[in-house]
Amino acid sequence: MKKNNLTFCVSLFILLGVTTHAQTADEIISKHVEARGGAEKLKALQTMVMEGSMNQGGTEIVMKYYYSNNKATKVEFSVMGQTGYNLVTTTEGWKFNPFAGNTEPEALPRKN
Repeated sequence: MKKNNLTFCVSLFILLGVTTHAQTADEIISKHVEARGGAEKLKALQTMVMEGSMNQGGTEIVMKYYYSNNKATKVEFSVMGQTGYNLVTTTEGWKFNPFAGNTEPEALPRKN
């Protein structure tokens, strides 16, 4: 019984003596920015394209996101040979969704 108590006390002492270093959100963000080349390089970016795909219920959906700083954003989505999109500029926007029966792009409603 004394051996179990001694083992427990030693284990507790070791566990209490170990300190962990958790990163703060600021540290994580800082490391991410530096890994991307630094804040000045990120600020200089004017356009970006991201691509990806997902499988939903056995159907492959391919998406492409285009971003042009202070000009426009476009999201394309392709499924089963059809492609739709949402396009928004600084003044107006359109959507085209062939999956909902659209044959032509529609203007997005404006917010006041």
